[in-house]
Amino acid sequence: MKLTSGWLLFRVACLVFLLGMALPAIPARAQTFACVTNVFANTVSMIDTASNTVVATVAVGSGPFGVAITPDGTRAYVANSASNSVSVIDTALRDSTRGPCFAR
Repeated sequence: MKLTSGWLLFRVACLVFLLGMALPAIPARAQTFACVTNVFANTVSMIDTASNTVVATVAVGSGPFGVAITPDGTRAYVANSASNSVSVIDTALRDSTRGPCFAR
């Protein structure tokens, strides 16, 4: 049975949504960074919230549109709409460690 790209996009969006819903339910410590997707550049900018400066730009899959950060702040999961994938960013290294990791 062949899955369409729309179905895969739906699955990726559901994953990001569920991760986003789980984060408020788990107490998390304050983070000193923010992640912003750059959809046309296929990157994620990591911003130091204390100085409001971009400290890293990480290459991810095509068309990144959503980010979920783990409660401990060690990983950021990025949904890539055009490549139907999820990239995992190690926030300490500011590098895409497993990405893009294709959704199945």
